[in-house]
Amino acid sequence: MNETFYHQEKKGNDETNNITLSSNGSLVAVTMHSDVDFNKRTEFAKKHNITMLKDVFVYDITKNKMLFKFKCKVSCYNFTFSRDSKLLAINDYG
Repeated sequence: MNETFYHQEKKGNDETNNITLSSNGSLVAVTMHSDVDFNKRTEFAKKHNITMLKDVFVYDITKNKMLFKFKCKVSCYNFTFSRDSKLLAINDYG
């Protein structure tokens, strides 16, 4: 996959908690975080209308397709796919 999800402004402590790949490598789950420069939207963010800190999405890398996206109430982080990639656990702060 040759996509840039977002531009990171600085290296922060939470940078690895907001993106995960499924065990078979076909799915990616991502949310933005405080280190993202929202003034520099990527082509991917424009194409899929990803605009805010609370946006979360799951993308199928093999099909190059957005499966779904939603907004967290406060902040989502620490994503984990199940071994069969059918379930996604998300920690929602607050």
